[in-house]
Amino acid sequence: MFRWNNTLSVRGPLITAISFVLVIGFLTTNIISYQISKQSLRTALIDNELPLTSNNIYSEIQRDLLQPIFVSSLMANDTFVKAWIEDGENNLHEITNYLDQIRLKYDLFTSFLISESTHNYYHFSDLTQVISEEDPSDAWYFHTRAMKEVYEINVDSNAAQNNTLTIFINHQIHNKAGKLLGVTGVGLAFDTMATVIDRYAEQFGRNVYFIDNSGTILGRSDGASISEDNIHSARGISQVAEGILASDQGFFEFDRDGETLLLTSRRIPELGWWVVVEQNEGQALSAIRQGLITNSLIGIGVIAITILIVVYTVNLFYARLEVMSTTDELTGVASRQVFDLNL
Repeated sequence: MFRWNNTLSVRGPLITAISFVLVIGFLTTNIISYQISKQSLRTALIDNELPLTSNNIYSEIQRDLLQPIFVSSLMANDTFVKAWIEDGENNLHEITNYLDQIRLKYDLFTSFLISESTHNYYHFSDLTQVISEEDPSDAWYFHTRAMKEVYEINVDSNAAQNNTLTIFINHQIHNKAGKLLGVTGVGLAFDTMATVIDRYAEQFGRNVYFIDNSGTILGRSDGASISEDNIHSARGISQVAEGILASDQGFFEFDRDGETLLLTSRRIPELGWWVVVEQNEGQALSAIRQGLITNSLIGIGVIAITILIVVYTVNLFYARLEVMSTTDELTGVASRQVFDLNL
């Protein structure tokens, strides 16, 4: 039998060397593979996945805005609307019924019309108010009236509907001579946009935010990590807040509570907002780490089996050599080396 303390034996060093090579080779391969996978995933997140998510959200918002923009243009060019204003705005029921039918037909949150001559604000439900240049909350109308463009999109509280945050499409109305008759339009409830960010957050496992030009967070996906109301005062992201608002599109990285977070932002010019997509790098790498642990356990098992096979093979080989060296090949009796070993 093999004796480990036999200084003349090379079996111990041989098995040790083979085991060392196997372990070092396995560890080196696993570590290099992990680092390559980590860098590849990081590159994919930065260059492809995060920008793709923000681009998809932006495209979906644009698509959601196309119909209300078209509807507001349709209303502004409707001969009924123009005639009703020019005829003296006499029948309130006619215009409120028209606005309500538009709202219902296109599944919109609100619809309205403001007359330039009387400054009456007609809501689909009723004549709600008379606007005034002195009232700051009515400034949007006088801004829309003075624009060179025929329509604009703005986000504001809807006073006629419980101050619900609403995305308004305001469209100028002109007669054949080009005279301004008023402004009409429709509105989408902000919740429409919120469903978009929740869907993408759930689909890709990332946090999504809408941020205005002051850094105020207008909307966030369920379970979002930033609980503060403004990115300038939020832990971690405040480090890159100025950079986000200074660029139309960009990538940023910051630390919060010992974790690294990757972030892409894209400006939505139609709304004057930024859509921000945030990914926890540690969560993204969890699958790779789990793979490393699984591979390590498998590797340890393979190495252990390999070492056992090597030990068995080497011991078997040396046992045969020992028999050959202590037995006479012709007679089969013990040779003189046996006596030398026993001395």
